[in-house]
Parts: sequence; C-alpha cells; structure tokens
Amino acid sequence: MIMEPWMTISRWILLFAIYSILGWCYEVVLDFVARQKLVNRGFLMGPYCPIYGFGAGLVLLLFYDQNLNPIALFLASAAICTALEYFTSYWMERFFHARWWDYSKKHFQINGRVCLEGFLAFGAMSVILVYWLHPGIAALLELIPPLGMIIAAAVFAGWFAFDIIRSVLSALHLDQKLARLQKNWEENITKFQKRVTAGKKILADKNFGEGRLLHAFPTFTSQKHSQGVEQLKEHWQKLHAERKTKTKL
Repeated sequence: MIMEPWMTISRWILLFAIYSILGWCYEVVLDFVARQKLVNRGFLMGPYCPIYGFGAGLVLLLFYDQNLNPIALFLASAAICTALEYFTSYWMERFFHARWWDYSKKHFQINGRVCLEGFLAFGAMSVILVYWLHPGIAALLELIPPLGMIIAAAVFAGWFAFDIIRSVLSALHLDQKLARLQKNWEENITKFQKRVTAGKKILADKNFGEGRLLHAFPTFTSQKHSQGVEQLKEHWQKLHAERKTKTKL
C-alpha cells in the first residue's frame, strides 16, 4: 500500500516519457520529409518533445475512460492540444523573447502559433492514442516490477530536470547574445548613417572640374584616399547616368 502512490506517480512519469519520445520521433520524421535532413527537433537536448507528453497526458486524464465516440474525441482532444501548443508558444516567446515556431505562412493559423494542420494532426493522434496505442503501452508497463518502475521514473525525472535547466540557461544565453549583437548592429548602423549623411554633404559640394578629371583619367587612384575615390567615382557615374536619362526624355 505504501508503494501505491509512488507506483502511480512513476507510471505517469514513464507515460510522459514514452509519449514525449514518440512525439519527438514524429517531429523528426516530419522534418526529414520536408527538408531531407535529420535534425534533433525540440527545445530540449534529449530525444523527446514534452508538449506531446503533456498533451497525451491531458487527453488520457480527460477522455480515456469517458467512452467518447471517435468524432467527439477527435474534436475535443484536438482543441485541447491546440490550446496547449498556443499557450506554450506564447509563454516561451514572453520568457525567451523569441518565436520558436511560426505558422504565419499557413492558410489557416492563429497568430502564427497554431494552424489547422496541427489541429487535425492532434485530433488524429489522440484517437489513435486512446483506442489503440495506450492500451498496449499500459499493458507493457504493468509487466515492469514496482521497484524497477520507480527507479526508471526517478532516473528519467532527474535527467529531464537537468535537461530543462541546461536548455533554459542555453536559451537565456542565446537571448543575451542576440541582444548584444542587436545593440552592436544598431550602434554601427547609427555610425554608418552619420557617415553617409556627412558623405552626402561632401558630395553635394559640386566642382565640375573634378568630374572632368575623373572622366579624363578613368584609372585615377589615390594612395591615401582610395575609398574617397571610389565614392566620388560612383557619385559622378550616377550624375552622368541621370543626365543621359533627362536628355533622352
């Protein structure tokens, strides 16, 4: 009797692990078909996508013993899993300041966070889960000795917690690095814009003798001011092209 609560917790942890791993496999296959490349899908390092584990757990808790017909199960579970995906995307974006997936290019989507294809896939997978997959997996788990189930669940929970901490720290580090890169880019753009503005003022100070000289000596260079020569040549080429265009008109 003392072992029973631990058995129940361990069983749910292992179910979460199994369905997270199956969800990861589904994502990897889907991505391979689309890009012909094997990629470790998911936010975490390990071969699992927790959103599938949580989604499967919710579906099983809410609908496994309710004897719903397939259509009702399809619609209800698809709605719940789609809502889970939406709020997962929302809170990850709020926390990490990044959009981890985006369905904006899909025809039927909501704020780029969820789409009709995902809704249909979640519904179909939930029907398969409740009617065919889970009964078999639950039967297999019953074959594991109580102590073995508790140890396996504890090992997975420990590794999963470590994975979450490390992945969150990596994502926060990425956010900080992007912030530094953004700041560096903005500072350089500001300096560049100031240089461009100053350059335009210099170029606006027209001396048509310089244009004749550059035209007369097309290979003219300067040992000290090579960049200035290039800018001035480009400027006079543009002026020359504009004059030709006006003459034709």
